[in-house]
Amino acid sequence: MIDQRPIYAVADVHGRADLLEAIIAHAEDDAARRGREPRIVFLGDIVDRGPESRRALDLVIGTLCRHPGSVQILGNHDMWFLCGASLEEPFPDETSWLRHGGVETLLSYSDEPWPSYVTRGRIDALRQFVREHHADHVEALRNASLFHDEGRMLFVHAGIRPGVSEQEPMDFFWIRQEFLEHVGPLPRVVVHGHTIIGETPIVTENRISLDTGAYASGRLSLLVVDPVERSLSFRQTDGGPGRVVEIEPKLLDRGLGTVLDDVPALFEPIPTPMPA
Repeated sequence: MIDQRPIYAVADVHGRADLLEAIIAHAEDDAARRGREPRIVFLGDIVDRGPESRRALDLVIGTLCRHPGSVQILGNHDMWFLCGASLEEPFPDETSWLRHGGVETLLSYSDEPWPSYVTRGRIDALRQFVREHHADHVEALRNASLFHDEGRMLFVHAGIRPGVSEQEPMDFFWIRQEFLEHVGPLPRVVVHGHTIIGETPIVTENRISLDTGAYASGRLSLLVVDPVERSLSFRQTDGGPGRVVEIEPKLLDRGLGTVLDDVPALFEPIPTPMPA
């Protein structure tokens, strides 16, 4: 039997706990209006860049506990933070991580004012503090999924590699152009983040792209999938405190129409599981 609970998919929070809090509250209220429990799918990159990565992870963990069937998918920034928090020694990508938001994530675990310069010793001390005092955050990232397969839709952080029978985990974290530029059918309609695509979500014939650069733009986007109504809709934070509004995505027709041309087809059963 198809799970009748609506899915709420959100991508690339990047430390904007204020926006995530509004999105989660909206999803819970919207599901209650439908008379059902929500399943919230976090498409990765909860941490880095924005100022409240610690609180954002607390919100994710709390949501997973309140709403069984919700899913946390690991993003490349989450993977970096997992390495930084769980390993006592520097890891190969640590410099890139710290340069692209890792410092902000570590500082979110400190109650002290943010310094203008962060020393190596301070970084190491904060990494140890996370290991010792926020083991639940480390464990949540260790337990995060690489993808979520939902019938004819695949929820993943970055995308998938077209034309291969088995996917490499690093593609789930990192792929960009080979996936974004692929025109034509894929094994699933891919719902993803990772690559900022502008102010509104984009829908093509094979993907739904949700990363609207929330950490800088203030626009955190949400896809609502209702298996009972067989419908898709889109919501977004609009800059007002706690405000989430319904929006229209950008339709990118590359000569094959878009996913929205036949939404009910997304809810037809599919027998073959997605290979990993």
